Amino acid sequence: MISCLENSDIIYGLHNNEEKFIKIVYDMHYRSLCYFAERLINDKEEAEDIAEETFLKFLKNKKNFDNLADIKSFLFKVTRNACFDFFRKEKRRDQRHKELEYLAQPDELIGEEEMIRAQVLQEVYVQMENLPSQCKKIFKFIFIEGKSTAA
Repeated sequence: MISCLENSDIIYGLHNNEEKFIKIVYDMHYRSLCYFAERLINDKEEAEDIAEETFLKFLKNKKNFDNLADIKSFLFKVTRNACFDFFRKEKRRDQRHKELEYLAQPDELIGEEEMIRAQVLQEVYVQMENLPSQCKKIFKFIFIEGKSTAA
């Protein structure tokens, strides 16, 4: 365990950009951050990338820390947030993949339904343009912009 004197020495070294102390903090936390991230996202390589990115963020902010406990807290919070970001990206990627699969389905009815819907909407827009000015304005507010007739 690092003593209080060593804690202050590490902080002092970090504030002075001494590589030795940066390596000490890295060695103290890197493996545990990798393990933490891997347990959250179940992807070893991505977890290692997240841990490395976390340390890059730490290095940009290292002069803002006055003790090792705050550094540890920062590192784990940044890692946790990066894992959540990873999940959000994966979810969006999976959703896009599902949409592409849907569009690539050989079912011709899916395309036909969308084509018919597009043609009907086109005809609605054409007919809407033929309405008197005030009627057209009200129609657009209600059906296009989704506004209500309530006061």
